[in-house]
Amino acid sequence: MSKVVEVENLVKRYGSLAAVDGVTFSVEEGEVFGVLGPNGAGKTTTVEMIEGLRKPDSAPSGFSESTLSGSRSGLRN
Repeated sequence: MSKVVEVENLVKRYGSLAAVDGVTFSVEEGEVFGVLGPNGAGKTTTVEMIEGLRKPDSAPSGFSESTLSGSRSGLRN
């Protein structure tokens, strides 16, 4: 299987607060993946950076090229 989401050493800071500090993971095609943690752990910030809604302070992250190229019919609304 191929990786459809890959995040490596993702960082997001708000002033001196590290909301996301060095998160690394990948999701394979067909895999079910969840993000768990307490309030304020950076789950929403991490997902928003992958979606492109927030800009990470370091590290490229997001979907593989093959996921976003061509038809978007395979993506859910």
